[in-house]
Amino acid sequence: RSSSLVDAGDEMDDPYGASKHVPLPRAPRERLFSHAGWSFRTVQAPILGTQGHYDWKRELSCFQGQALPEALFAGNSLEARHDASGYRLGFDALGALRG
Repeated sequence: RSSSLVDAGDEMDDPYGASKHVPLPRAPRERLFSHAGWSFRTVQAPILGTQGHYDWKRELSCFQGQALPEALFAGNSLEARHDASGYRLGFDALGALRG
């Protein structure tokens, strides 16, 4: 193409050269909020990559034929803390898979 203009449908708007179908990794996003004497912390992170998937299978001692879910959001978590007592309750993907 000889023109320096890019059509709206072109994929030239991606400065990293990634396809529109392959999202770029993003940093985990943390949110904090409080309600009725409880404080909450959530972390939302990108999906686990292939190498991480293999690492988790090893960490969880999966034997041949055992499969993990295809989409693992390894960095996601939720923590609830009761402000008056300091009691904490947390959830994360690895803990859930351990049972």
